[in-house]
Amino acid sequence: VFYVRMLDGLSQIIINVEAQKDEPKGNLDLLNIIMLGLAKSLPEHDETYELHRLLGALLSKELTIDEKLNIIGNEYDIPIEENFRKDVSVMCN
Repeated sequence: VFYVRMLDGLSQIIINVEAQKDEPKGNLDLLNIIMLGLAKSLPEHDETYELHRLLGALLSKELTIDEKLNIIGNEYDIPIEENFRKDVSVMCN
């Protein structure tokens, strides 16, 4: 999996499915680091910026917990169970 920021400012996630079919090789104790640049303002709900909006909403200091859960549940169809609601509440305080 590669995360690439293009010169035109767009970002892409590239997944090499063929490479994932083989058994992993090398040292599995190594960390994989992915760097994402999030804007200060929440981008519009658009297929191009789905990951940015989801992470931006979750990590936003301006949105309330209910607004965050509304975006996560309604826009991304992620089921909101009570444990998840508590975790978001703890993380956002």
